[in-house]
Amino acid sequence: MTLGPDAVRPLSPLRPSLGRLFGTTGNCAACSKLIPAFEMVMRARDNVYHLDCFACQLCNQRFCVGDKFFLKNNMILCQMDYEEGQLNGTFESQVQ
Repeated sequence: MTLGPDAVRPLSPLRPSLGRLFGTTGNCAACSKLIPAFEMVMRARDNVYHLDCFACQLCNQRFCVGDKFFLKNNMILCQMDYEEGQLNGTFESQVQ
């Protein structure tokens, strides 16, 4: 299967986001709760997540360094759930 525009680069080792360490607070894209400015975060495109929230939003699989993940309809997905959704047309029926 060829990876399309929904594919996100494999995870790199966790490191603090300087904008979060020394910047402002914001909300987690998964749980909508506040992320303090001093907390380490994960980012996917324009979304920011608590480390604990950065998991497949369908099966709750946590990602390890080097894992591929996908961002579709603003949801983080593991490769298996993404491919299954593409095959059964789940994503085409969702309104963004």
